[in-house]
Amino acid sequence: MKKENKSLFSQEIFAERIRQVMNIKSITLEDLHKAINYFGYDISKSNLSLYIQRSPNVNFLIALSKALSVPIDYLLGLSDELYMEGFDYRFQSNRYKKYCGSYFFYFFPTVSNSSTEVETAVLLFDDMSPDRVELTIQVDEENSKKYTGNFLLSSTYKVGYIVLKGERVGECVFLSFLDPTINSNTNVKLLVGAMLSVSSGDFKRVPVMSRFVLSRNKISEDKFTNIKANLRLNSKYVLITEEKLVRSIDDTGISDAQKMAVLERLRNAFSEKVCFTIEESYILNTLKNDCKLSTAQSIALLDTLRMNSLSDTNSKINRVIDARMYSYIFDSSV
Repeated sequence: MKKENKSLFSQEIFAERIRQVMNIKSITLEDLHKAINYFGYDISKSNLSLYIQRSPNVNFLIALSKALSVPIDYLLGLSDELYMEGFDYRFQSNRYKKYCGSYFFYFFPTVSNSSTEVETAVLLFDDMSPDRVELTIQVDEENSKKYTGNFLLSSTYKVGYIVLKGERVGECVFLSFLDPTINSNTNVKLLVGAMLSVSSGDFKRVPVMSRFVLSRNKISEDKFTNIKANLRLNSKYVLITEEKLVRSIDDTGISDAQKMAVLERLRNAFSEKVCFTIEESYILNTLKNDCKLSTAQSIALLDTLRMNSLSDTNSKINRVIDARMYSYIFDSSV
């Protein structure tokens, strides 16, 4: 006698997994209904209530997986691995929705022997599913590269993580940024973050660590020096030779008397054998006041020093730079 096939699907587990995910992510039936229709499955809200309680068809299951942003294996009870402690999975909450929309993505190209000009791409946080992200980099007038992936917030460290998969096999980009306003409804306008990718244009690809700036508004050309300087060097200290220090001061556009005063003070405060290790707060506060520099002049001096710095000995993102860059770029009073 032929044995009866064992049931591999549990309707109870399926319904319970949906309920758990909706609770964890604060998704209402109305939210789920909009999302499922958005992903191409046309269904009424009353029928949806029935569908999530019974065995699903393939098309509904795919749309449901996308709408809830969870793997199909998890919904079917085939996998229990989904959530990690310390992360916020309430993708429909204001914590995520405040990021929704399009941003200008500024970064230095990773192509070997490329120019030092900043490239501009577009990063999009999906309005319907805020945890879904797309990065588009325009290669030339006709071609572009697209990366798609997911966004996750750490409620423990106030850090956002984005993992993007490229169209090419084996190509990924990892982005992370610090957002001090993560627990508020403050609209996100500008962020500085770290990027891990692979070098472009080489037969032999190698990992590359760099920085990026996200801005809700397009940054004007006259502010690009500030963007370039902080993409080049975003740490607290600027390491620079005296020759380049003198050149940086000359390029700032301050008076000769101010140049002499600035150079003398920096020599006395930071000179170490063949180079200077200059702390930015000294320029933005002490030097600014003692040498009678304006805010714009002190920032211009710091930007020029960064561009001429020997190296970046600290790869961590500067926690206070977001606010300073925002005020300089968007506040016309500076």
